[in-house]
Amino acid sequence: MHKKIQYILLLMLFTCLIPVTAKNKSRISLNDEWQFKQSISQNWLPAQVPGAVHTDLMNNRMIKDPFYGVNEKSLQWIGEKDWEYKKDFHCRRGSASSAQRTACFCRT
Repeated sequence: MHKKIQYILLLMLFTCLIPVTAKNKSRISLNDEWQFKQSISQNWLPAQVPGAVHTDLMNNRMIKDPFYGVNEKSLQWIGEKDWEYKKDFHCRRGSASSAQRTACFCRT
């Protein structure tokens, strides 16, 4: 009987703490507004993440479709260059102190 009371008290304690800890968590979507560029360039272009450099170059009309005809032969330089991707995002004020911010990259 004594153990049942302990389990009930622990369950009540945890259910009281869940809303307190969960209310300070927020999610920021990283799906939109990505940019990319060749590392030596200063010109950032729109990008799709997840995606690939080839599709981003095609979407920005920088290259022709590599799967059409023999276009792939003229696009070998893409794999020999360095590419950078970036996305800017901002944390809301008061969401958490900088010491408590955590980035979690996972599939949902």
